[in-house]
Amino acid sequence: MSCKMKGIEGVVIDGAVRDVDEIRAMKYPIFSSGITPNAGDPKGMGEINSEINCAGQIVKPGDYIVGDECGVVVIPKERAYEIARRAKEVEKTESRLYEEIRRGSTLSQVIKLKKWEKV
Repeated sequence: MSCKMKGIEGVVIDGAVRDVDEIRAMKYPIFSSGITPNAGDPKGMGEINSEINCAGQIVKPGDYIVGDECGVVVIPKERAYEIARRAKEVEKTESRLYEEIRRGSTLSQVIKLKKWEKV
């Protein structure tokens, strides 16, 4: 609740989180590597605007963090435009493939038809 009140858009924790039901009820995006019933020991005040390593991934100030039910990715600030452009191309290609399947083709037929177009 404290993070939400401070305007923090979401939280990524390289560790476990508790009170998951309450967090979900608030519709607050929080991502963790696990769930625990117990509170951990405080590790200090933390840092702001410093480079960190979270789950083996380097995260720098200004990087974009995107997460959903499938996981979290870090988009380096200096590559944001390139990655966004690539994501739109992949989305466009996948939309065409999904449409072929929706029309009755099987996945193997679609792959053979489209040869998984290189984007």
